[in-house]
Amino acid sequence: MMEILEEVLRSIAVYSVPFGIVCYLVKILIVHFLDKDISAYRKSLENDAASFKQSLENTANLELEKYKSQLDKERLRLQISYGGIFEKQANAILEISKALKDLEYSAIKFINSDPNKADESSQLFFQSWTVTNESYSNNRILLPEQLDTDLHKFILDYLMSIHHYTNAKEDLKHISKIPSVSDEELDWIREQKNTAKAMIDSDIPKLKESIISYMRKTLGVVH
Repeated sequence: MMEILEEVLRSIAVYSVPFGIVCYLVKILIVHFLDKDISAYRKSLENDAASFKQSLENTANLELEKYKSQLDKERLRLQISYGGIFEKQANAILEISKALKDLEYSAIKFINSDPNKADESSQLFFQSWTVTNESYSNNRILLPEQLDTDLHKFILDYLMSIHHYTNAKEDLKHISKIPSVSDEELDWIREQKNTAKAMIDSDIPKLKESIISYMRKTLGVVH
């Protein structure tokens, strides 16, 4: 019985070594193929990630270019739209500037005219004032707010000043026929003339400079 057991143990010992070698080899093969598969899978994942990233970048670039194109179109549309407005505004300011220049000339001639002589200075002035007022009224919607305010005040104040001076000139015609004229009456006439003249000497030049400033801003030549 012992001999049989020893023989069995001997056989197991003899075959266990090759079996162990075979198992080790099988293990190495399994690890090798697993490593190879894992490496291939990792590489596949990296390729997929790179491809997905590139796809996202391409999509983002396409959307960005599309957005830029839309912005360019909108900017061009606004430039055309605002360009038209700026052109109209510039033309309006130029028209008012010319009217003010004519008004200044006619006002100087009117104020310095002989009150005892009939001439066309009064008619010329009121024609110029009417043109200036109409030019302002027609174009005020295009004017900068402060320029609109300044022109509105000037036109009303100047009309009132000239109106007082016109009355003073009429009074002077009658007074000249009276032998004695009080100093108060003469002082009042001079005051009306000086007030009207002061507006010519001061207010009109200020308005003209203001118009030049706004014109430069409109044309984009302010440094």
